[in-house]
Amino acid sequence: MSKGPEILVTGGEDIPEEYKNNPNSPELLTQFMRVFWQEAGQRIGKCYVVDEFPLTAEDLGERQKEDRMAIFVPHDVTRHDLVEMFPKMGSLATQQSLSIDNKAGAGCWLWIESSDYNLRKYLNSEEISKGFLGQSLRTYIIGGQIRKLLTRRYFDQAGSDVSRLTGHSPWEFRTLLAKFSYDGHLSVWSLSEWSCRGASSDLEISGYRTEQLVKPPSVA
Repeated sequence: MSKGPEILVTGGEDIPEEYKNNPNSPELLTQFMRVFWQEAGQRIGKCYVVDEFPLTAEDLGERQKEDRMAIFVPHDVTRHDLVEMFPKMGSLATQQSLSIDNKAGAGCWLWIESSDYNLRKYLNSEEISKGFLGQSLRTYIIGGQIRKLLTRRYFDQAGSDVSRLTGHSPWEFRTLLAKFSYDGHLSVWSLSEWSCRGASSDLEISGYRTEQLVKPPSVA
């Protein structure tokens, strides 16, 4: 059986033209994500298994119109692992006592927002019933690193926007606020820490980031 086109992520920076020209290919997406996690895992001596993306090119295209992208989150990757893989972030991701590493969204493909625009201003029971859950800090980190490879920009890198992350918790006080800088450093605040910044802050909360389980056709 043909192995298909080879995906190389040279030095964690260059994406092959074939993938850039065909980002809705499930095969190329799977291969890209496998190489991403192979290279990331090698930095800390771990090996991660990435499942085949279960949907079609049409599904990817439709979600792309909604500013959403698919990423794979291995079930056993932790925030501590991610800080070791991507040391430019700094250690704030592991110091947040309120950080939520979601259980239901682990070891699977997830839909997440692909841009910094059109984030949800609220996340109510109707949204949750459709499968939209608050994004965890771990998912935000992974998505931000993948977006950097694809667009050369981290999440919330430009401007004053800060993302609101709630994980799967229904409690507003568990909210975290996060932002990448252009050099890859990750800033994270709890609500109380954010309040202490006062009205003089030049940053503003842009909205909620979410994650949604990618369901195969048989369980969609």
